[in-house]
Amino acid sequence: MIHHPLTLAEFQQIVCDNKDKLIVVDFCAKWCGPCNNIAKKVEELETTFSSFNVFVIKCDVDESPEVSDEFKIQSLPTFVFIKNGAFQNSVIGADMNGVVSMIQSL
Repeated sequence: MIHHPLTLAEFQQIVCDNKDKLIVVDFCAKWCGPCNNIAKKVEELETTFSSFNVFVIKCDVDESPEVSDEFKIQSLPTFVFIKNGAFQNSVIGADMNGVVSMIQSL
C-alpha cells in the first residue's frame, strides 16, 4: 500500500514507523508526463521487491510542498531512498532501471 503524506509531520511519522524498511519516496506531480508514464511501475515496487522489505511513499510536490522543500526537490520525478530513518541516495528522472539498481544496492 502506497502512502501519500500531505504534511512534513505525517511524512516523518511514516519514516519513523518504518525504520526497518528501505523507504522509496517518489516525488511527482499530476501534471508531470514522465511521472505519469512510470506511475504503474512505481506502484508495483513494493510487490516486486517484497523480499527487500521495500516501502513506497508518493509525494505530490503540489500537495506536499513541505516534504518536497525538505528534500530540495527541483526535478520530477525524483526518487529518494531512506534507510534506518536516514537519507541514503536519490535518482532523478523517470529512470526505473536506476531505481531498481538503487533498491538492490541498498
